[in-house]
This record gives sequence, C-alpha cells and structure tokens, in this order.
Amino acid sequence: MPSPPDDAAAKADSRGRAPTPDSDDGDQDEETEQPRVGLALTPRRSSLLSVAFGFGDKKPVAPRAEQAPPTVVAPEPEPEPPAQETADIIQAEAVEVVEERAKAPFEAPAKPAAAEPPQPRSILAAIRGSDAPSAMQERAASAFEQQHVIDEAPAVAPAPAEQQAIETPPAEEPVAAEPMPFVRFGGIKKTYDGVQLVVKDLNLDIARGEFLTLLGPSGSGKTTTLMMLAGFEQPTAGEIFLNGQSLTTMPPHKRGLGFVFQNYALFPHMSVAENLAFPLEVRKTSRSEIKDRVAKALNMVELQGFDKRKPHQLSGGQQQRVAVARALVFDPELVLMDEPLGALDKHLREQMQYELKRLHRELGVTIVYVTHDQGEALTLSDRIAVFHDGTIQQLDTPTNVYDAPANAFVAGFIGENNALPGKVVAINDTECTMELIGGAKVRAANGNCNAVGRSGVVCVRPEHLTISAETTPGSNHVAALIEDFIFHGDHLRVKLSAPGMHEIFVKAPARGAHFPAKGVAVTLSWDPKAARAFVS
Repeated sequence: MPSPPDDAAAKADSRGRAPTPDSDDGDQDEETEQPRVGLALTPRRSSLLSVAFGFGDKKPVAPRAEQAPPTVVAPEPEPEPPAQETADIIQAEAVEVVEERAKAPFEAPAKPAAAEPPQPRSILAAIRGSDAPSAMQERAASAFEQQHVIDEAPAVAPAPAEQQAIETPPAEEPVAAEPMPFVRFGGIKKTYDGVQLVVKDLNLDIARGEFLTLLGPSGSGKTTTLMMLAGFEQPTAGEIFLNGQSLTTMPPHKRGLGFVFQNYALFPHMSVAENLAFPLEVRKTSRSEIKDRVAKALNMVELQGFDKRKPHQLSGGQQQRVAVARALVFDPELVLMDEPLGALDKHLREQMQYELKRLHRELGVTIVYVTHDQGEALTLSDRIAVFHDGTIQQLDTPTNVYDAPANAFVAGFIGENNALPGKVVAINDTECTMELIGGAKVRAANGNCNAVGRSGVVCVRPEHLTISAETTPGSNHVAALIEDFIFHGDHLRVKLSAPGMHEIFVKAPARGAHFPAKGVAVTLSWDPKAARAFVS
C-alpha cells in the first residue's frame, strides 16, 4: 500500500500547486524546481505606487507558519519589457496592495484627513524616487506621463487653515429686515362689477401716529380704500396689514378701529354719555372705568355738562364733537374719518379742523382722513395721498404737493392753478422752455417733460403772477388783457385773457394794489422757478 502524502504535500495540493517528490539530494531539488524569471522589482509591500499612494508605512503581514519563505533566485539578464508592460505591472501591483490593505484590520487615523486624489505630479515624483532614477523607473515614469496630463507648475497644497479659508466663502452680514409699517396696503385691487377697477394696484404704507389724508374727486377710490381698511368692503385682490397682522379675513368689530362717519351716526334714543359709553360696554369695561373715560372724553372735546342731552338737542358742531369723542373714548390705535366735517358750515368747519389737529397732537393717535376739500387736507395732514382714477397720483407733504405737484392733475386739483397750453421747444437740465399758443416762449421748472415737440402745459399759481404795464427784460412775459376784478375780502382776483387762453387769474392784495382799468392790455410775468411744465 502506498504511503499517505505528508502534511506539506497535502497543504500544497490544497493551494492548487503540484506536489514536489521528496528527495534527499538537494541538487536534485534545485534541478527540479524551475527558477523564477522576471523583473527585479521592489518588494510588493514597498512598491513605488504604494509609496505614491501613501501605503508605504503599512506593517508587513506575518507569513503563514506552514509555508516556507520563498527563495529568491537571481534572474538571468533578459531584455527589459516595453514601457506599456511596465505600466501594466505597476497597475496590477497597486491593485494587489489596495486589496491586501482592505483585508488588514482597520486602524482609525489620529486626525480625519480629507480624502483627495493624489496629484499626477506627486505620483510621477514617487515613481522616479530620486534625483538619479534608474532606467526602469524612467520608463515607468514615461509610461505614466503618456496616460496623464502633468501640469507645468507643481500644485502647492495649502495648509489646512488656508484651505478652509479658500473653500469656505465669507459669511455675509445679516441684513436687518425692514420693519413692517403700522398700516400697509399691498397690491390692493377692488372692483364691484368684475370689469371696472375702482382701486388699481394700491401700495401704501402708513406710519404709526401719522395723520394721512386721502384726497381726490368723487369716484377716485379714496372712500373705497377707507372702507376696505375698516372692513366694510373686501378687496378683490391684495392684502391689508395692521400692525403686522393681516386684516383680510378679520371682521370689522375685531379690528379695534375708531370710525367717524359723515352723518355722525349717533344713537338718537341715547344721551351723549350713553353714546360715549356704548363702545366701552361692548368691550365689557367696568362701570367705574366707563364713567372715568366718558368724563375724560367730554372734557377732551369741550362738552362738559352735555352728558344728559340727546343728539337732537345739540347743534351740528356739537354732534360732530360727540362723534369724534365716541371714536376716541376706548383709546384705539387707528381712527378712520370719512368726510366728518362735510355737513358743517365754513366757520364751524375751520374750528373743528383746529380741534382735530389739537387732538391728534395731544393723543398721538393714527388718523386716516378722507376728504375732497383741498384746504382741509392742507391744514390737517402730515401727508396727503392724491387719488385719481383709482391710483395715487402723488403722496407727499402738504408743502410739496402744493409747491411741487407731480403732474398737471395734482397741480390743478390742489389749490388754484393757471394751466397755459403750449409745446416743448427746449429742455435744459431741470428747466423746460415752452412756446405758448400765442407764440410767447416761457421757461418753467421741468415737471415731466422728456422730449422736444410734445404738447403740454405750464402750471403757475395765481399768487405767483404779476401784472405790469411794461415788459421786464430777463423774465417770462405774456401779453394779456384785463377782463374783470373779483373782490374776496382779504384779496383781489383779477381775471385776464390771452391768445388761446380765456381765463387767467391773478391773486393780489385787496388793499394798496393799483391796476389798469378793464380792457387795458398788460404784461404777465413770473419767476421760472415758481412754475412747472408738464407734458400730456
């Protein structure tokens, strides 16, 4: 029976190798085993590519106990393989090194490093290895250069702090959010029939404590705007904010607004004190506080002693004061007034204007006021919003609205105005020259003139015109004819006519002014800065 193979032979067979027959003669073993023929490369674990990829520091794996270390036989000199074969060998060697490293136990690095691919230039330097590389290293480097693009200048790796500064963009400074105004109309539109817009894309901000007047002719959209703010009308589009809170779906009684109507809207069966107490009772205020607030409100509008009277026992001005006191008695943040002085006579209306101005100054409450009276708007307002055809034509202080109107409509609607028609002949910076219908060329501040040849008007206030029998050089001159004199008590209005202009009014002092008689030809003149030119 044949003897069983020894353990070494069995293990050799398990690895897929042919067993070597046992022999006591060492020379016979040497002759039997074929010498290994190949390149004299660096050992696998310290190969050039392993150095280039940072694997050179890996600890060698202990050899298996049952396998004898291989004997390295010096190869016979043979022609060196081409560069492409060398590159393939290097690539295969790198793959084996990576596979063995993956099988090794994982060792956590001391500091996490960013896994970046090695640069081609650094790999090339590792392949050459020294200032005087061997022929084999030079051929391997040439093969690597053929497969990779090497930059002309070596890339300098930045320090970690510098790299972080380069990769991380500078943090932008936080921009402070714009504070929300007390009242904001955002893109408000309103239509009643689905076709015609009464209010067109209204964007309006109202500051806390401001007295803002909505001024305009009938049908301009000012009252509709006020009713949408009060909640009596709903906007077709857009949103209204009060103190940062949307009012779109909030009912009127929860908005906490004071409202003064044109017809006063007092309860006829209640006394003055009961009318003033009603808003407080709705808010479930205590009886003692109601009594104190009613007394304070009556004192505020100077109606002490009228608390027992009914509305029909009061004059129109007194009823209006009660209506104002009722709107202010519960200390609202916002008070809306819809032409509250329209039913009063001129003297009483002027008196109430001063009272409203005093109350606004003392209480600091925000008031939105609607009127079509220009004088009333100029007297009361901090700012005026001039409405026309559903849009705001100008939003500014009373002084700027009067002295520097934005367009011809504002100039004609606010105060008295003379509109002299003509055509633009020259534009010079902030000044415009127009040729009037009669042929006279006059100068005025440029309102919106943007092209020569367009038709327009020169707007000049009656108080800025002067009448003289002679022409003054260097000023605007228009030949005119005196038509009539109109006495207004404190001033005198002189009516004149000119070619193409039938009504021109001049305002002059009623005392001490001397004018030629009716039908006499005179010359009108004005300072160019006191007039404004607009194109239509």
